[in-house]
Amino acid sequence: MTAAAFVPMLADRGRPARPGRKELGTWARESLAKAINWILSPLTQDMGRPRRGGGNGVAVLLVPDAGNGRWSMFGMSRFLLRRGHRSVLIAPSGRGTLEARAQRLAKAAKRWRSKHQVESIAIVGHGTGGLVAGWYVSHLAPTELVERVVSIGTPWSGSRMAAFAFGPIARETLPGAPILDGLPPPSHRLVCLWGSLDPMVLPAASAVVPGATEVKLSGAGHLDMLFSARTFRAVAEALATPVSEPPVQDEE
Repeated sequence: MTAAAFVPMLADRGRPARPGRKELGTWARESLAKAINWILSPLTQDMGRPRRGGGNGVAVLLVPDAGNGRWSMFGMSRFLLRRGHRSVLIAPSGRGTLEARAQRLAKAAKRWRSKHQVESIAIVGHGTGGLVAGWYVSHLAPTELVERVVSIGTPWSGSRMAAFAFGPIARETLPGAPILDGLPPPSHRLVCLWGSLDPMVLPAASAVVPGATEVKLSGAGHLDMLFSARTFRAVAEALATPVSEPPVQDEE
């Protein structure tokens, strides 16, 4: 199944689809990451509780990909708590449209903010979790609540791989889907991490929003990125970097 996901990516390059050592290594890591996530996914019932850290860093909301449960973000959660973030919540995944998922995200975030006295947050979204975060920021979050959004392998402009998926979110993530227009958060508050061998985001350029900060992870896959120290460090650096000022709009 994982190998099949790499076929369209290799074919999309416009040259003979012969996987090299780097592609085979990424495929092996991606397969291992999927196996670990599948084995440990029954243990996610305790993942919905916010974790409190000992530092004063910004509170972080983690939003998993639609195809993975909360467990996929557990490693990121523990890493950020050790890096001094005061509170981390792994948001629910569940089923439904981007809007429905964002509504559940909003309810969980509201309870979390009330209980932990959270005034401002940063969001880290993986895959379609980044799109859910974009909907939340655009339509549901209080003004200026979200300091920064970090997307990891998020198909902001859609992905051709959505043609092989099922459910409403598959239709919403096809390239050219109207719901994707205007979904990304303001570019000065967005950091886009993307893997050069991510088989789930086609074309790869869809993972980057014009004007946003871009971080390329060479040789990284999709779920593989959530098991990578490179990704953890890149996210921590993105959250620690001061948010730039929005661009000045020219007066008419």
